[in-house]
Amino acid sequence: NTTSLLVLLLVEVVVLLAISVVLSSYERRVMSLLHNRDAPVVYLVSGLAQPVADGGKLVMKSTVSTSTTTRRVLTSILGVLFGSTLLMGNCMQYGYTSYWCSTAGSMVLGVVATTAHVLCETPVGLLTHSRYAALATTRILTCMLVVDVLWYSVLTTYGVTTSLHSTSLLLMGSVCSLAASTTTITVLYLVVVMLETSCHPYDVLEAEPEVVSGYYVDYGGYVFMLVYLAEGVLLTMLLLLWCSCIALAGATMPLHTACVVWCITSCVLLVRYSTTRYRITDATLLCSSICIHVVWCSSVVWCFF
Repeated sequence: NTTSLLVLLLVEVVVLLAISVVLSSYERRVMSLLHNRDAPVVYLVSGLAQPVADGGKLVMKSTVSTSTTTRRVLTSILGVLFGSTLLMGNCMQYGYTSYWCSTAGSMVLGVVATTAHVLCETPVGLLTHSRYAALATTRILTCMLVVDVLWYSVLTTYGVTTSLHSTSLLLMGSVCSLAASTTTITVLYLVVVMLETSCHPYDVLEAEPEVVSGYYVDYGGYVFMLVYLAEGVLLTMLLLLWCSCIALAGATMPLHTACVVWCITSCVLLVRYSTTRYRITDATLLCSSICIHVVWCSSVVWCFF
């Protein structure tokens, strides 16, 4: 029934938030190791609870804004987003097309909300009376907008693909379908905002260039941010494709391809992360590490192909 489906949706939302919190906290810990800084020392239960604590800090930081008006505008936009989709649901019919249109409409409105966020935050950078600060803020916020749109597209496509082949979701009415897709987009928007607070634009303005994964980069350069985030988006998209193939129960070819590409990409990232800031005295360790990764990558590719 509708109640059980809504409860299931809320459970999935909680799981999505928990996964994002844990991944973001461990990503920060890995980056601290890459920069030759010691990670937090924790033991036993504290070590298990550390990702949750870090995630809580991110959530608290994401609720802090330089402008109260910005939060009010975003809250109003999300409220209009949710209400308009419920209103549109009364005019739509049941079936595949209605859910596809409702999800696509929610994605468009989600992009509008993110764009409004960018437009609200950009004047804050202009108030600093610094041309560099204004340009850097605009570039970084534009980068975040592009990445958010990619996330909307990937996860919305995944949701539509699995929903079209789910008997339980087809029993839901148009209003419930619109509410489910809108809730997903809203939660997704909050998740990407929370993840972005680990590297806030206004913190970037005061950051100095440093070595990341063997590359001397400037965090003010949005090109590096796009490339760096694209790898995570690719891996996540492959995992979502893998889940979709399992839901379809028979799409073995896309499942096979997704597994192969995911393993190869993971090997490349593993090699890059393990070869940061090596010196001449570590040449032996570097060569042995590369050989092990090459052998492991070759064996994985050979097994799949």
